[in-house]
Order: sequence, then structure tokens, then C-alpha cells
Amino acid sequence: SDLFSVRYIKKVSKIILLTTTEKFFFKDFISEDRLTVIPGGITTIYDKVEPKICNRTLLFIGRHDDNKRLDFLHSNKEFFLNNNVKVKVVTNVALNDNDVFEYYKGLTQSELLEVYKSCSIIVIPSRYESFSLVALEAMSAGLLVLMSSNIMIKDYIQNESFVSIFEYGDHDSFKRRLIGMMDLEDVEFATRSKLSRTVSTKFQWHNIAKEVFKVY
Repeated sequence: SDLFSVRYIKKVSKIILLTTTEKFFFKDFISEDRLTVIPGGITTIYDKVEPKICNRTLLFIGRHDDNKRLDFLHSNKEFFLNNNVKVKVVTNVALNDNDVFEYYKGLTQSELLEVYKSCSIIVIPSRYESFSLVALEAMSAGLLVLMSSNIMIKDYIQNESFVSIFEYGDHDSFKRRLIGMMDLEDVEFATRSKLSRTVSTKFQWHNIAKEVFKVY
């Protein structure tokens, strides 16, 4: 099947890719001038969200499966307890709340916004994400971003002050990065929160759509 896929790719006049990481892969099969990198976009940019200070409340949004790695957060429950950290989880299955984790399922958009407002850091521990619209939506709500090294939106935001990246699956790396974010002074945290929102506006869908239409 790989052989037929490569033969088909060579006939394509233009391929739109999400990240430079994908471009690096595809340029082995097709000339680079036929590859265009355009990031994903979001239509929801939250208005009237004040810059955040750290309230030691994390947010996880994703399916409860092997790729999204909610289990990674569950395995750090004792660390969260010892550091007065709460974790709000929006997922696809009903789970019972406990002294660290608070679970949500089937939220409306307005309910989800309230959850975003109540948290200060989005955590994305996934094994792999080809981009991450969750990161973008969280940024639009002013959250700081803590994500694994396998989240490909890092191609665009890894050097931003509101982003911290830990080695995938590495608990010590995760804890160090999280403590570093939570230890920020309120003024600095709020500054980074404001920048997170500002950067998210670059990914509004009407801007991304213009770039896609240029290709066609």
C-alpha cells in the first residue's frame, strides 16, 4: 500500500500540510515547491477574558484513550496533592470526581468556556498530535500551554514565553516544567496569559482560510 501511496503522491500538484515536520517527511517523495504549510485554525476567539494569574488549576481536554494520555496525569495524583494542584478533565466518558480530578462530559460551548475561565494552564500529554486545536482554543482563553514534545503545534509556538514543553512520558520533566510555570509571579503570569491570547488571533480561521484559498 505504501508503494501505491507514493506513486499517487507524485501525481498531486499541491499538498497542504499542517507543520514543517510534515513537510520534512513529504519532501522525500515530492518536490518541495508542491508542498505548502498552513496551520490549523479556530473560529472561536473568546472575548472579554481577563489575563490570568496562576490558580494551580490545570485543564485536560481529550478522549480517554492511549494516545491522549489521561493516564499520565492520573499517575501524578500524589504530586498534584502535595503541590495543591487541581485538574479539570473534559473527556468522553463519565468518571467520578476525587480530591484532585474533576470530570466533565458532554459540555455545551458556553459551559466549556466557563471551564476554560476557571483554569490557568492547559496540559497536553499526548503520545502524538499532528497539530493541536485544543492548544489554540486554550490560548484564545488566555491559558498557558504545557505540552509533550510530540505535539506538532510546537513548530509555531515553542519559543513563546507562555509555552513549556516536557519530554513525552517523562514525569520528572513534566513536574519541573509545571513547577516552573506555577512559580511565576502573578504579573509575569498575566503577561504571558495576555500574549497567549494575542498569538491565538493569528490562527483565526478567516486568516487561515485566506492562505488555503491562495493555494487553490
